[in-house]
Amino acid sequence: MVRSVPSIPLASAFRAQAPIGWRTVVRVLAAQLALMLRVRSERRDLQRLDERMLKDIGLSAGDVEREAGRKPWDLPRSSSFKQR
Repeated sequence: MVRSVPSIPLASAFRAQAPIGWRTVVRVLAAQLALMLRVRSERRDLQRLDERMLKDIGLSAGDVEREAGRKPWDLPRSSSFKQR
């Protein structure tokens, strides 16, 4: 399980008014990497569901294949993925 790390959008960190330190950059990159790994894991879990389970959650096999085919850095915009 990936430990919850506060997610700070990378672009926001670099647009900050005050100079940022290397620790902030490392923390932001680590948070983004943790998010990418968690989303990748959830996409793999989604692929393991059978047709009946997909129907229960309102998805089709095409929806799952489309989601599973996304690049690791192609993250959802939803805030539900950012914090756990």
